[in-house]
Amino acid sequence: MTSPILDKFAELWETTRVRMAASGDRLTLDRVQAATGVPKATLSDWRRGHHAPREMDDLIKVVRVLSGWADLPAPDFREWSQLVEQSRIPKAVQQSRQAYLSERESFMLPSMVAIMDPLASAFEAQDVEIDAICVTGHALALGIARPVQDIHAGRLRPRQIKVRILTANSDVSPQLPAPRHEEDAERVRQLRLRDRNVYVNTLHSTLASLRETHGIEVHWEFRGVSFTPLTELVLLNGSEALFSYCQISPRTLTDVKGDPVEVYDAVASQGLVKRFNVAGPYHAGRDFVEDSYRWFNSIWETISTEGFTP
Repeated sequence: MTSPILDKFAELWETTRVRMAASGDRLTLDRVQAATGVPKATLSDWRRGHHAPREMDDLIKVVRVLSGWADLPAPDFREWSQLVEQSRIPKAVQQSRQAYLSERESFMLPSMVAIMDPLASAFEAQDVEIDAICVTGHALALGIARPVQDIHAGRLRPRQIKVRILTANSDVSPQLPAPRHEEDAERVRQLRLRDRNVYVNTLHSTLASLRETHGIEVHWEFRGVSFTPLTELVLLNGSEALFSYCQISPRTLTDVKGDPVEVYDAVASQGLVKRFNVAGPYHAGRDFVEDSYRWFNSIWETISTEGFTP
């Protein structure tokens, strides 16, 4: 077999065939098609390992039917969904990404690692759309570097990329990081602006390079809001949402002069691991993605600062 999803599907098919045969019954493509509506050619490709499933809804229909005929427990939809997502990433990209993660795992936060696979999958589309509300853009800037490197290496080639970023305005008194001592307020404000500008400018220059070197159409918009985001939300291609709460904890940072300063800061310590997709088997996931887009657009179109630059 060519992928974990095909291995698992073949195992389920064989288990079902054996158990049905033991009771004098037969498992056939015609019978599965009649029960699920999935074409025989598609079923045959999955069973023989020719093509990995791409439509989650069709796969779940078949898996549910096969599991029932084999008297197996109800399928774990999350497990099957993760296997489908893995199969959508080209093998060369998977290998390249694994090497990239292994090399950097000593200093990368969970949020940086967690966002990489969904971003790489999003960049497989011809038209890539990324909308994000960020504390600083740290995880997004580092996460997007991997698919951009794959584009430069010729492993991915989107036609156009549209990015919209929301984060706190320069003139907003920062809620986070918050100084633990009042006399450090100005040092902390300068530190927040420095970090935010570094990551936002990194995102901008990284994406702009794709227009110059590959002729990819890149649209970039950055707007400010009059509050400090305490959650991070990344929306991908109109169909997926990555979400995390930022945990507040004491930290010691280095200010713009290189001196230590004690702060309370927001850290997406659990990473952007809460992942929702409109193609998933649960209505709650689809509702979350749709509500997240409505929420993001309502801020973008009303209280954000148009034409804001870092």
